[in-house]
Amino acid sequence: MAKKSIVKSARVLPALLTGELPARLHENFSNESDTVRLRTVPSIRDRANNSLLELCAESAFKGGSSENLITNVSVVFNPYKKNAESVYKEVLGFLRDECVRVVPSGQLLITIGGDGTILYNKQIYRQPIFGIGTESSFICPARFDNWREKLPKALSKPKVEKRLMLTGRVGNFTLPDALNEIAVRNREHRVVRFKVNSGSNDYDFRADGVIFSTPTGSTGYSYSCGGDELDYAAREYQVVGIAPFRRAFKPMKVGEDAVVRIEAVPYKSVEIIVDGQFTYPMHQGVLEIFKSGDAEIVIV
Repeated sequence: MAKKSIVKSARVLPALLTGELPARLHENFSNESDTVRLRTVPSIRDRANNSLLELCAESAFKGGSSENLITNVSVVFNPYKKNAESVYKEVLGFLRDECVRVVPSGQLLITIGGDGTILYNKQIYRQPIFGIGTESSFICPARFDNWREKLPKALSKPKVEKRLMLTGRVGNFTLPDALNEIAVRNREHRVVRFKVNSGSNDYDFRADGVIFSTPTGSTGYSYSCGGDELDYAAREYQVVGIAPFRRAFKPMKVGEDAVVRIEAVPYKSVEIIVDGQFTYPMHQGVLEIFKSGDAEIVIV
């Protein structure tokens, strides 16, 4: 009988066929009040005899090519998302039938839940991501109702699209990577004075906050605040004010290698929010924003 393990997670519960979890995963889950129980799933060796395993190893994925064939994956799902667990179980069955192994660090990460599930797990896993989400998802290439059509294509002929990510530095602390945006805003209900520097350009204005948006995030929070919708493959990012007083600051685009410095006055009530997932205080009141690298999103 498979052993039981306790996984502490406030947001996303990884569930792997092997019952193993990456070391980085244990470091990220530390909220004792949000403990959930995970029953490890028997590995493929517990489910099939050796002859079946040998057959899987020798045969290619149906319709795939040996050059692009994905033979092992990691799978995570959001336990707080309606129907995510049932889709997760269906996906495991599909992978088992197609002789695709589920391992802690596979060639591909399959996330089930929505855009938020991708945003959270990109901090834990570094492999290309194939997201299965809902109709409201922008990043996920597949939905709960059509993943059976799209997942085979991602496994047999995966096409990876690189997406620009941002990070930031406050003093000696470096923020997690942001695939959507980094927002700086006052948690109290009043405007803050912001000083923004980009190269030789200086801006001084009052606003509720400022958004640093990637091309991927340009269709969301940034767009709602007046920013432009960028092509996902664009090599630039946007700086957008959140309700700037008297519209004193207009959205601007900067190249991917630009470093933008922002200072908040006063700063003690100002927070930094990364992808709507992680929140940090703006110590010392000064933040530098810059490119961190690229996320790899599998599209079909």
